[in-house]
Amino acid sequence: MASDIAVVSEFGEPILLVEVKNKRGTSRDWAAKLRRKSRGTWIRTKAPFFLVATRIIFYLWKDTGNGAEENRA
Repeated sequence: MASDIAVVSEFGEPILLVEVKNKRGTSRDWAAKLRRKSRGTWIRTKAPFFLVATRIIFYLWKDTGNGAEENRA
């Protein structure tokens, strides 16, 4: 699964991958499942941030570099 938007640094390094969904009634669980599907792309690009953007809410993950990830809504 490829991301809808990729934000890169001035050096061409990925900073943020974004999945945009035109969907209502989402939840953290729904966003987490979507992120798991996209995890391969996120890991390969080594982007430190991953965002799921919906009509109402954004779900953001940050790669902390130690295997743990933060999930914010």
